[in-house]
Amino acid sequence: MRNNPTKAERAMWRILKSGELSKFTFNRQKILGNYVVDFYCSKAKLVIEIDGVGHAENEQKEYDDERTAFLNGFNLHILRFWNNDVIENSEVVYDIILQAIRKSPLTPLSQEGDNTNQLT
Repeated sequence: MRNNPTKAERAMWRILKSGELSKFTFNRQKILGNYVVDFYCSKAKLVIEIDGVGHAENEQKEYDDERTAFLNGFNLHILRFWNNDVIENSEVVYDIILQAIRKSPLTPLSQEGDNTNQLT
């Protein structure tokens, strides 16, 4: 686990703590099975990944695809953002996350549920 978040991770944390998103509990560096995801909201069954340029490499893409398949097996929705989008386009990132939460049948925006999950 990293104790020093990247610039993009700090920017994402600000996004997740703003506006309507602040009503939901997100965990940073959450262990799910054999994987560690960047951000996780159990109530919305939402995983948020922030990717740097290394994720464009074929070997990393294969690993990401394997991890995504595993997480999808638990009916988790995965959103991926490039570092620069989180930093430079925070309003768009916010809107995409909010829309994903609104589409989740588990998360009425008027309430926040418990943080338990079955993967840990």
